[in-house]
Order: sequence, then C-alpha cells, then structure tokens
Amino acid sequence: MPKENPLIGGIKENVIALRVWGFPTYQSCEGHPAERPEEIEVKEHESRSLWVWIEASEPKNLEKDELSQKEWKKENLKHQSRMIELLDEFYQDRKVPFDVRLHIESKGIYGAFTITNQGADAVEILPSETQEKKRLAYQKEMQKFNQFLREKYF
Repeated sequence: MPKENPLIGGIKENVIALRVWGFPTYQSCEGHPAERPEEIEVKEHESRSLWVWIEASEPKNLEKDELSQKEWKKENLKHQSRMIELLDEFYQDRKVPFDVRLHIESKGIYGAFTITNQGADAVEILPSETQEKKRLAYQKEMQKFNQFLREKYF
C-alpha cells in the first residue's frame, strides 16, 4: 500500500467529516487541474478527479493469518455497507448528471474502497477545458455530500 500523506486542500473537510462518521480514511486526492491547456495526460500519482480511500487498519500478521484476512475484509465491507446507505439517502431527492454522482469503487481483495465520481476515469480523455469544468463539478458534489454528512450528524 502507498504511504499515507497529510490532508491537503479541498478534500480535507470531506475526510474530516468521514472520520467523524467513523470511516477509516487512508488516502485522498482533491483532483489536479491541467498545468497547460494542451495537457491531457495526467502525471504519475495525480488525478483530475477527487477521491477518498476508505480502509480499516491492516492487522498484524495478515499474510500468515487467514482469520485476520477474513475479519479485515468483513470490517471493510461493513464500512462499504454503511457508505452505500448514506449515498442512497443522499441521492434520494438529488438530481445530478450521472458522471457527477458519487459511487464506491472497490480496491483490492480485502474490501477497501474509494468514494469518487462516476465519471472520474473518463475525464482524463476530455479536452483540458472540459476536464477543469468536470473537476470543479466533481469537487462541488463531494462538498454537497460533506454538507449532507454534517447536517445529518449535527
């Protein structure tokens, strides 16, 4: 797994809200704009879209202990189930373009996942002006979800 980085920029509020709700966040990215208008390819370890990786702490002796593997996966899947319930409630009366909607994307074999926008991967092939518009729309949707989580909690 990649090394954990400190919270930065526009994703910080979302990560904090998710942690308040008991989601063990592992990594996050707020999305990166193109540096030049003609730049379409994303640099290694960068993304045009934002995401938050959620994963329970890895147990010790994971490779040798099958019971630990099963329990770790079960814990991560419980987090996924809770997130599905929250996203379902968030979108009950919310109408947004399909690519803007937040969804869960599985990561690895132990149930870890990210929350990201549905169109996150495809945005990389769009012209840079469109990429930037999408990036801002995606960030706004994550902010709305953050607001939903705060209002629901408090």
